[in-house]
Amino acid sequence: MPASQNPYTQIARHTQEATLAIVRAWTRFLHETVTRVPVLATQAAAKAAAQQIIDQASGFATTMIDVQHTLSKQIVTSSANVAEGFVQQATSAMTQAGAQAIDTAAKAGRTRKTKP
Repeated sequence: MPASQNPYTQIARHTQEATLAIVRAWTRFLHETVTRVPVLATQAAAKAAAQQIIDQASGFATTMIDVQHTLSKQIVTSSANVAEGFVQQATSAMTQAGAQAIDTAAKAGRTRKTKP
């Protein structure tokens, strides 16, 4: 090997060794850190937490639909009751108005008969 390439070879070797030392240190750091920090205890705990969130969201949605269902039924029932009451009042008013019209017509007919 020529002497001129020797310094470049040494620089390359030192660079490789430094890079390898950095990678080893980084790997050691990551290994120590990961083993110390619980990753949501375990994968099973993470899965259970996700399922709990889904259950809560679904439970909330189900409750909202149930409330909406009950409210809709109450609105229909109340509206039907109001409509029924309105029909009864209207029928009663028409009956009374008809009776009064008949009475008025009868009185008018009697009045005409009595007058020559």
